[in-house]
Amino acid sequence: MDTLYVGDVHGCAAELQDLLQLAPDARVVLLGDLFTRGPDPLGVWRAIQDRRCETILGNHDARVIQRWREDPAKLRATPVAALMDEAPEALAYLEAAPVFQV
Repeated sequence: MDTLYVGDVHGCAAELQDLLQLAPDARVVLLGDLFTRGPDPLGVWRAIQDRRCETILGNHDARVIQRWREDPAKLRATPVAALMDEAPEALAYLEAAPVFQV
């Protein structure tokens, strides 16, 4: 089975979907920084679920976890707020992600 590695998705769901369509049968490993900066973190989450993507935790992901737990108001002014409201299980997904894979 082929493996597709994708880094720094940063909330860009449309671009992630385009990449996933290039390898529809591949195992997908996302290399961190999933939800911040871009316009559609909820769309990224849906793509992760649809394709059962594996994830390596990135520094932006670690920051999302910390803020979600300690100071969620800081995330309210970002597109991540939609993820917090509509897919709170995404936090557990990030928390379970390894920081490396051998």
